[in-house]
Amino acid sequence: MKHRSIALAHLNHYNTLLTNNIQRYGFCPEYLNLTQEAKITETRLLCQSRGIFFLLEQAKITHDTTNIVQAFNLYDMISEVYYDKNSTTWHRQPQTTPHESDIMLYEYAFILTALAKLYAHSKDQVILERIFSTAEIIHQQFYSPNSNFAKLNKSPTGVGQNALMHLFEAYLEAYISSTQSYFLDQLNQLGSEIMTLFYNPKAGLIKEYSAANIFEPGHSFEWAALIYEASLHGSELTNTIAHSQLAVQAEKSGVVNNYLVLAEIDENTVKKAANFRIWPSLERLRYYAMTDNQSAVDKTVMALCAKFFAPTGLPVEYINQDYQASEFKVKSTTGYHLINCFKYLI
Repeated sequence: MKHRSIALAHLNHYNTLLTNNIQRYGFCPEYLNLTQEAKITETRLLCQSRGIFFLLEQAKITHDTTNIVQAFNLYDMISEVYYDKNSTTWHRQPQTTPHESDIMLYEYAFILTALAKLYAHSKDQVILERIFSTAEIIHQQFYSPNSNFAKLNKSPTGVGQNALMHLFEAYLEAYISSTQSYFLDQLNQLGSEIMTLFYNPKAGLIKEYSAANIFEPGHSFEWAALIYEASLHGSELTNTIAHSQLAVQAEKSGVVNNYLVLAEIDENTVKKAANFRIWPSLERLRYYAMTDNQSAVDKTVMALCAKFFAPTGLPVEYINQDYQASEFKVKSTTGYHLINCFKYLI
């Protein structure tokens, strides 16, 4: 493919940094390029679940068994350090009390996704059982169908969509890896409820909160990609909203002339956030690559590589209004967006 060498180079740079950190610490630290010693007690479960995701998806591309071994070693580690065997619940950080519902649902969604990826590689029935038990905890503590998201509602913004979007993604990954119809049913039900509550027909975008007309165009691109992918596996959500329609509006409202995606806008398309972040541009590129829009891919790859990658080939998380890097900390969580995007260019 046209941009294969660019995608491979960036993924390989990131993979080297990530795997070196895992070899050094035995876990994925929050940041991969800092000199101070990382502490697991200050590191989120999210770093581990997204690390597992990256390692296994990268292994599909490179066929490097080292990545697979590291992914399963991370799983063994989090099962001992982040998992409470008595209550069968997960902790956001080791030895911490539970956080707010939407924060913990975000963690649970990515654990479910990581478990699905691990099961796809191993077909280990113990992992499949943990997938179902994790899904049950989600139902009990965070979300169950036809509950109006009551456990996630908080004043004044209402319900947040981000954790729910990643739960939708987790159900999709669980269905793809297990072929259990239960997860397709959950996916369709959740997707329908999300679109009813968060889709703003006037703006043509997905709201960030049920009670506030704030939009992150990157999330609408991400939703477009998820809706499209889900449709390939039998999801009914395309009957509710067209992925192409969502992407067109995200492009119109959220992309500036140099092909960068605004971080946040209001209902009048007024930009609300000062910095640009890498992940919205990656999600935009992901959607166009998935749907084979080569013209949009070409333009987006050029803008992305020019602005969001350092000479070392590593990602730059934030750039300011002058399009300069505002900091250079490489996040272990950014690999999830990198691989989810660049795998469609290879």
